[in-house]
Parts: sequence; C-alpha cells; structure tokens
Amino acid sequence: MQEKTSILTATSAQVEFIINKEKTKILRINSNIGVYKPQCDAEGQYLPQQCHGSTGYCWCVDSRGEERAGTRTPPGAPPVDCDRPVQPERAKTHCEHHRDSVKTTSADGYPITGVYKPQCDAEGQYLPQQCHGSTGYCWCVDSRGEERAGTRTPPGAPPVDCDRPGETVSLQREDVCNQFHLFGCLSVC
Repeated sequence: MQEKTSILTATSAQVEFIINKEKTKILRINSNIGVYKPQCDAEGQYLPQQCHGSTGYCWCVDSRGEERAGTRTPPGAPPVDCDRPVQPERAKTHCEHHRDSVKTTSADGYPITGVYKPQCDAEGQYLPQQCHGSTGYCWCVDSRGEERAGTRTPPGAPPVDCDRPGETVSLQREDVCNQFHLFGCLSVC
C-alpha cells in the first residue's frame, strides 16, 4: 500500500514533482483555444502586462497576478503603461450620480423617449449649459445642476451665454452685432 506524501513531510524533490505535475495540468487546460494563459518571466513572476490571446484585451497585474483596476484595454487600443502607479478612482460627483440614475430604457430594453439626462464634463461637473435632447430646450445651471432663472431658450433660439446668465438674450445678441459690426442686426424686444 502506497502512502500519500504530505506537503509538510515531503522532500524538495517530492515537492518539485508535485509542482511540475500541477503545472502540466494547468498547461494542458490552458492549451485550449479561448482560454487565458498568464504570461510569466524567466523567474516565474507575472509579467506586468497580460494579454488574452483570443480576445486581444490587455491589462496590468500586480505581483500576485491580480488585475489592476482601470487598466484593461480593448483590442487595437494603445496599452496602459503598467509601470505607472494606478491613479485612485475618484468618487462619482453629484452630476454623475444624477446622470447615471436617469432611467433611459424600459424594463423590456426599449429606449424611453422624452427623458432628460444631465450632461457632465470630464471632471464630473455639470456643463454650464444643459439641453434636453427630445425637446430642444436649453438652459444654464449652477454648480449643483439647478436651473438658473430666465436662461431657458426654446428650440432654434440662440442659447444664453451661461458665463453671463444675468443678461437677457437680446442684450447678448446686441453685443455680438456691435462687436462684429453685423449689418441687419435689429434690436428684438
């Protein structure tokens, strides 16, 4: 009767045999088409950048082979510099929460028409001018996304300059006429 060797009492040769046996199993499994196979250097450490041979996606990993958040790139995209430290993911802003909370599709997956979805800039702040895609109305908002009184314009009308929201549209139009000496500019009440 053959006794099983415990990893605690095994000799280094027995441990090496067990490791090689497991590696062979893994290699056999990972030789299948479509299966991701980790890439390692000559010392057996994970390469900082891993790529899936079948999908073309690439990403950065830590020393344990765990994917670093925010580093996955699609096929054909320039790869992320895996030597650069990962930037901590910033918390969502009020605008991003507002935008992401708007339901734009029905339970059946069909688009819901007439829904206003706030627009945020790259830093997650409200764009000063918001426009409703379905109605064509535009207006200025403050930093909290609240509409500034008197800034709403109908479809086709020149939008209010949100840097000067206190002025009326006609005053702003008059400034443009004067600045560029446009002929045919008439005061509009």
